[in-house]
Amino acid sequence: MPIAFTLLTERGLPYKTLHPLLLTLLGVLTFGLASSIALLLITVIINKYATILLRAAILLWGSNVLIFGLWYWQIDGGGPVKRHRSDSQAADFLFPQQENGNPTGWIPGFLDYLFLAFTGATALSPTEMFPLTQRAKALMMIEALLSLLVVAVPAISEFHLPW
Repeated sequence: MPIAFTLLTERGLPYKTLHPLLLTLLGVLTFGLASSIALLLITVIINKYATILLRAAILLWGSNVLIFGLWYWQIDGGGPVKRHRSDSQAADFLFPQQENGNPTGWIPGFLDYLFLAFTGATALSPTEMFPLTQRAKALMMIEALLSLLVVAVPAISEFHLPW
């Protein structure tokens, strides 16, 4: 409730309080996503209805992209507020526009992080943006693992393996 009030009214909690709350919420969402993927993998054993499994896998993959896009947006450079206040140097991710000292002062927006999450979930690796810190690398590994598990569900169900 405090997060929604702050985001909708531009009043409320200061950024130093709001940012850890947002990261906690993202942690809860990530745990829920991982739990849902585990349930989907268990369901493959019992349920052989391809359309149900495929629909669930697509929704979970899309959730994976959105959640990790939000993670990247919130952690890079201390979050969007700190990034816009600083000199826009690369902190956790290096975008091509930031190379050579970022002479134009370019600052990534949410769509840039959503693209990073999409390419990470699709290619299972960074494409044009590079993780610079250990936490960015860890998040990208978690995203790739969750994406791989979701993509493996239709493949596993296709084999009709006796579990």
